[in-house]
This record gives sequence, C-alpha cells and structure tokens, in this order.
Amino acid sequence: MDVKVVPLYVVNNEQELLEWENIWLDMGYEGVIIRDLEAKYKWGRSTQREGGYLRIKRFTDGEGEIIRIIEGCTNANEAQINELGQTFRSSHQENMIPNGMVGSFDVRVLTVPEGLEDLIEVGQEMRVGAGRLTHEERKYYFEHPDEFIGKISKWKFFAHGMKDKLRIPTHQSFRDVTDISE
Repeated sequence: MDVKVVPLYVVNNEQELLEWENIWLDMGYEGVIIRDLEAKYKWGRSTQREGGYLRIKRFTDGEGEIIRIIEGCTNANEAQINELGQTFRSSHQENMIPNGMVGSFDVRVLTVPEGLEDLIEVGQEMRVGAGRLTHEERKYYFEHPDEFIGKISKWKFFAHGMKDKLRIPTHQSFRDVTDISE
C-alpha cells in the first residue's frame, strides 16, 4: 500500500477556507478536513463534539414521491477481525437476512437542484436510503406500506462526482406536497 503525505495548510479565516475548499474540489477531491492545531492526536474517528477534526463535504437536497419500498437486510455473516484489530463482516449475499424493515425506497423525482439538470430529470426514478427513519418507523412503514408510499421525501445526496445515479442518497424528512421547492 502506498502512503501519500497530505499537505497541511493553515487558514486564518472563513474566506481562506472557502478558497482552499474550491481548490481541492477543482482537483477532484470530495471536500476538505479542517483540524484544530491545538487538538491532541486522534486515532480513528473524531466526533463533532471533540472538534479536533471536522469534515466539510457539501450535500445537495432533493425531493421525490415514494413509489416503492425495498426491504432491509441484517448481515449475518461471521464477524472477523482485521489487521488493525477492528471487527468487520463480509457482505456475502447468502447471509444477508431480510429484516422486516424499510431498508431503502424508490422515489420519483419532483424537483431538480439547480445546476444538475443534465444529470437528473423530473419524473426520474431514484433509490434513496432510509436515512433518518428510526427503527420503529422503518418497521411500521414496512408493515403499513399504504401509509408510506405516496409520501414526499426530502433527501440529501452528494452531487460532486455524480455520473448516472445519486451518490449517498439518504432520507432526511417528509414534506407536505404543498411545500415543495420551486
């Protein structure tokens, strides 16, 4: 595995940060990570509460009518330990067991975010992850699809680098049909 040293740049204000973000985006990166120079070294993930590292990755909102439910699965593959001592599971399909909850759903796009007209069309069908639905909601809506299908979902996705489908689309909230973005 090749190791690449990532350069460090000190920014003094929001304007400089935005300029550097644009430079990295233009070079094909997905965003930037900012770091508190006074923060202690952190192995693994840093939380927002800790504030040592923060990721800036811009997401875009979309809205669509829910037209189909896809059942979620529980990964019953054997837990293994990797070379760093972390647990992981294979995604081998044979051991993915349906769990009786909404895993994702298909939407018919109702609004196209500005600048994405060449990639997304009104009426196009897209798959969206269940995102902010709680386990109780996922189970309830799977058991009562008539109360779910037809609702308007507001979802977020990562538009940078998008080719023919949404990147990381996740449900955020339900919208009233009279409150759809123009």
